[in-house]
Amino acid sequence: MKFYRVNIDFNNFINIDETELEKAIYAFRIGASVVFKNGATDRISNIVPDYHKILGFNDNWKLTPDDWGEINKSKDCFETKKTFELTDTKVNYLINKNQN
Repeated sequence: MKFYRVNIDFNNFINIDETELEKAIYAFRIGASVVFKNGATDRISNIVPDYHKILGFNDNWKLTPDDWGEINKSKDCFETKKTFELTDTKVNYLINKNQN
């Protein structure tokens, strides 16, 4: 399973998994309110892979340079980032297609 953080402001986020990623990206792109399994928001500042959850770190842990080295070597982190990129491309394509 791939995990992501939907950042709603500088200090707060909602955890989602890959099943809600498309919905999150769509809401972010069009500026819509959205409801997830773990919370709701009317504003998304960004969406990022949840490296903390993937690697088993505490949510409040501040990632160190060594942690980033582990993230860059992790197959799970790479696949999570790749899934995000592919889903983002798909959502952008569908939004643009519907606007034409």
